[in-house]
Amino acid sequence: MPPGPCFDFQRGRCRRGTYCRFSHDTSTSTASSTSTTNQQLRKETETEAACRKWTYMIPRPNPISSRFEAVVDTQKFFQMGWNLIKSEDAGTRQYVITKLGAETGLAIIKTLTDIIDANQKDETTVSIFRDRTLPFYKIISHPDVLSSLILETPIDTIYTFLFSPSGRRGLQVDEEVSTIAISSSLAVLDRLIEINQSAQVIEGFTAIVETISTCILENFMVPNAQQSLTRIRRRLNIGSSLPLAPTQSTPQNLLSAAFELAQDLPGNLSSKGARHDNDHASLAGLLDRQFRLLREDTVGQLRDAVREEVTRLEHPDRKVPTIHQGQQGVRKLIYHNVRFSRMSVDRRKGLQVVAEFDQPPQINNKSTKQREEWWKGSKLLQVDSLVCFVSSNGKIIFLCVCDPILPSRARKDSSADDKTKSDDIPSLFREAKRASVLLSLAEYKTEDAVWISTHTTASKTRQSLVEFPGVLLPSFQPTLQALQEMSRKLSLPFTEIVAPDSQASAAVVKPPAYATKRGFSFNLDVLAGVPLTLKPGQAFDFTKLDGGSTLDEAQQFAVIQALSTGLALVQGPPGTGKSYTGVAIIKALLHNRKAADLGPIICVCYTNHALDQLLEHLVKDGVRQVIRVGSRSKSDLLQNLTLHHVREGAKPTRTEKHDTWEHNRDIGETLREIEDILSGLNNPNSWTNIQAHLMRTHNPHFKELFGKGVDEEGFQEVKGRKFRVVESWLRGAPKKLASNRPVAQLSAISLREMSTSERGVLHKHWIEQRSAQLTNDLTHALDSYHGSKSALDRCHRELDLRCLREAHVIGVTTSGLARNIELLQRVRAKVMLCEEAGEVLEAHTLTAFLPGVEHAILIGDHEQLRPQINNYELQHDNPRGKRYSLDISLFERLVRPQMGNLQVPLSTLKTQRRMHPSISELVRVPLYPDLQDHPSVLEYPEVDGMRDRLYWLDHQEKEDPRPANAVSLSRTNTFEVDMIAALVSHLVRQGTYGSEDIAVITPYLGQLQKIKKRLANSFEIVVGDRDQGELEALFALEVVHGSNP
Repeated sequence: MPPGPCFDFQRGRCRRGTYCRFSHDTSTSTASSTSTTNQQLRKETETEAACRKWTYMIPRPNPISSRFEAVVDTQKFFQMGWNLIKSEDAGTRQYVITKLGAETGLAIIKTLTDIIDANQKDETTVSIFRDRTLPFYKIISHPDVLSSLILETPIDTIYTFLFSPSGRRGLQVDEEVSTIAISSSLAVLDRLIEINQSAQVIEGFTAIVETISTCILENFMVPNAQQSLTRIRRRLNIGSSLPLAPTQSTPQNLLSAAFELAQDLPGNLSSKGARHDNDHASLAGLLDRQFRLLREDTVGQLRDAVREEVTRLEHPDRKVPTIHQGQQGVRKLIYHNVRFSRMSVDRRKGLQVVAEFDQPPQINNKSTKQREEWWKGSKLLQVDSLVCFVSSNGKIIFLCVCDPILPSRARKDSSADDKTKSDDIPSLFREAKRASVLLSLAEYKTEDAVWISTHTTASKTRQSLVEFPGVLLPSFQPTLQALQEMSRKLSLPFTEIVAPDSQASAAVVKPPAYATKRGFSFNLDVLAGVPLTLKPGQAFDFTKLDGGSTLDEAQQFAVIQALSTGLALVQGPPGTGKSYTGVAIIKALLHNRKAADLGPIICVCYTNHALDQLLEHLVKDGVRQVIRVGSRSKSDLLQNLTLHHVREGAKPTRTEKHDTWEHNRDIGETLREIEDILSGLNNPNSWTNIQAHLMRTHNPHFKELFGKGVDEEGFQEVKGRKFRVVESWLRGAPKKLASNRPVAQLSAISLREMSTSERGVLHKHWIEQRSAQLTNDLTHALDSYHGSKSALDRCHRELDLRCLREAHVIGVTTSGLARNIELLQRVRAKVMLCEEAGEVLEAHTLTAFLPGVEHAILIGDHEQLRPQINNYELQHDNPRGKRYSLDISLFERLVRPQMGNLQVPLSTLKTQRRMHPSISELVRVPLYPDLQDHPSVLEYPEVDGMRDRLYWLDHQEKEDPRPANAVSLSRTNTFEVDMIAALVSHLVRQGTYGSEDIAVITPYLGQLQKIKKRLANSFEIVVGDRDQGELEALFALEVVHGSNP
């Protein structure tokens, strides 16, 4: 096939001459161009034309000297580059940054720094900065560039190059211009110091930051620049915050006498030490506390259970029950005599291994069907469950359960029959004595992969699997990782409130930063139905809002308060319209979205059910551009609004297409390589391993053994007879040979001159050497796979990021936010609204305070359910755990502050529209003395078939006894199941209520399963979240706790 035309030659710029691998034949290019004109081509856009001209300015290295010979007009180059960057085309931005991060682009950046270094006069420096450096800074500090996932590598390369060597290049660029164009300089300096931690020990950077801080006192700066400087000062340990502008001093003659009380400072600044466990002198202390408490609550139980199992394996005479109930009811299940049988590789999960273990004693004598039903009913070893492999030699590996799919090679083997394929699939119930499960590493570590690959045969050590039912790694790992990252960057909005360094009792909450812009005011027409504005800090006329709004008085006050303060708290007792108020707040914010440049509004809920409800309300009210993050939505209305569905309709850029194809290709090639390696490791004694090893390391022995050729099954034919080459050699030693020489000598002699024992020793040595080589190859291949997979994930996330940036509202659960925090941090959202804030752990709320958030609205009720935690020793109601109080939400901490914390103003909703007064009285007296009943609840009809609306039933029927070998620790009570079934049946027979109108609540999973099974034949059963059921007409609450003697 003839080479294609050289486009550089056509432009008169090819320097390769005869070495060029493309054609310099002008007739070829002419013919090609003639044929092209006959086709209808899309006209080149202005951006594409400018991008082409900019590309032509990049010099190309001499193919012989590799030096750049052309002189670059840096002023024109960077100004054109900035014009391309600020275009609306994401593909163009990606192209420009990728080019700048390449060798040729870095050479131009070096040219710029050399020009700055050579011109030290003030007027020259200003000119260079204005015409060259400033456009360059704008390019590499553009928000879409810094937040791009796919541009992380090239942009970090640029910043690292700009910093080197030893910070000198970064210093010479910033020293002369620290007082010019502060916003762009700070954005660059912030990123520079973030990715180069050695900057913290270089004095020059501290001096630059002090200069910029001085400038701020003289010239008010935009909020983004203030945030950058705050982060820089924290990282360089300069003071504790931005310097404050001088305030007007009080005239001496107006001073009044005052009695000064001694005041103690917080945290380690206190002369007497920390006042309590939540007493911190800095943000770092708060984040560290939350990280440690959450880790103890989640991983701490796992740690204790694993430690106990290690002790049991080291001392097998010590009897330990299969199921252990700790002091706080912690569950664990132990599977004994574990053996790793074979490895496979999955495109998504990476390295996988099949673990075999003894069947639990409860099902030793059960049939296959009974074993299958038992495993399904127990809900043990479900997909994504966290398990820990423990060995008597101290090896511990955390793994996750995977779908029991066929290994990759088995899927491709079309010759294998169905039974063989079925036998290859791990199964918990197929065999009577042994069960098997497919596992993957919870977190890839090279040493764990090596250990597994070298222990897939029978092991001499005692090995177990420890499972923690209900503990899913994705439920807590992302939050812990997010807290670690926040501790590293020390970037958190509202630090002065959540981690105060002053001893004030009440917080002064300022308006959101975006609302302080000159001339900005909230347009509330959408709520009032008439022209109405709100200027934070100024008096507001509630009468105009009340005339055209559907909100009641307390809801109106809550909305105005939420819009006026940067950190707003709204309490909603049951039935008072928390969600309705939240929707009103969101609609008001969206109405001012463009004026305030808000970006997407992040809506966070604790449960999927609550999130679906909130987003459904918004969609039904006409809100557009809503995206729901996560796959757990059960709403038909939101199916087309999930991020996955929206991404399917998005068009990737040229760079993304190319990188995606390249990474997919690399992953495919690496997976094929890994499958070949695993084939050898899974069958270490195979003749193919011996053949490959000898071919690679010992050619003489290879020729002796395989020189005459073998077929695909390792047979060799001699004189019409077939025999296995390796087995024949092992058994074919002459009887007269009885020597026993070491391996080192055997490597130098002929295979035919070895005795039977020598052949066995050498064969074992070959297998060991081959396995070691394969293990080494496997680690390199897995490293390559994970690198390519991470790069591919970044390409996919880049597309997600573009979709999210176009959204007006982004809905996500607290756990979903932690899993996607890297993505959501790049959306540049200014507003975050959290529902059910009283049920959210403080750690989760802190992670929801994304770095760019200027306005946070927390809606919840601290009088209702607290956050769920696992460890009773950390609970507030436990006298021993009160000092930790992990189950106290940030919402409750700000409403009911302990010593040293600030109290934030609270708006409380007061009118409930859900319960009849006879029922609302139950919560009004002990919890909500100001709770009012809406007139509509007085019109609720009587309950058909029931004399009263509310019953309390006390009985003496004991709970069901728990079998000694039961898997579940949950409580059940058959008497209550029968009673509930009869009551539901009685109510449905009245003809007024359907099964959808009745809710049955129980705190125990075991009882829930019994009720569901009992009612399933007669009614439609829906299992909901712990706070679902607010719309049902009737409730039956049963608590199942009658202690057995």
